[in-house]
Amino acid sequence: MRIGFFIEPQGIILKKIKSWKQLVKKNLKNQRYLNHPPHSTIAVFDLKKRIKINLLKSIFKDFSQNSFNLKIDNFSIFYQDPITNGDTLHLKIKKNINLSQLQKKILKNFRKLDVHLKKDKKFSIKKFQKNLDTFGYPFVGKEWLPHFTIASIKSNSKKKKTIFKDFLSQNISNKTFKIIFISVWLIRGDNHKRLFKIYLK
Repeated sequence: MRIGFFIEPQGIILKKIKSWKQLVKKNLKNQRYLNHPPHSTIAVFDLKKRIKINLLKSIFKDFSQNSFNLKIDNFSIFYQDPITNGDTLHLKIKKNINLSQLQKKILKNFRKLDVHLKKDKKFSIKKFQKNLDTFGYPFVGKEWLPHFTIASIKSNSKKKKTIFKDFLSQNISNKTFKIIFISVWLIRGDNHKRLFKIYLK
């Protein structure tokens, strides 16, 4: 069982992500993450056993954090992404103290559950591995680079270079939107099902 905690984009950010997903699919066919709903991952946990959704909801019933603004830093690419071994197109999110606190609270609350996490992935980067062993998620604190993913590209097509050039030439810096909720998802491969929302104050 895989559970994800996501920030969902709004407004012009959402429109940009959807349009780029369509463009990549049209030119490079089906690439990884293209079919995923637009989101930024706060944390994802792989569980050894299923848990009841009502139990998960109860842990976050009294979740307390004020809503805050999120700023987009610009269009960027993770070359040779350690998760996909592809080049991951994304919109960078400017990190701030509210965002860092949000991740810490999600991790802290989730650890209240009496669940056993799968930690069988191995990372060559020691900090990723340490976070996975400690929290059940490799990208925590300084190692977390919040972003909205478009797709992770594995292609040698000539169109790839043109798409990358056009993608990086886009400018959306300083666009902001207010986070009023985070969403909790059940993930099965490329299939995502939103379970519930956690509203901020």
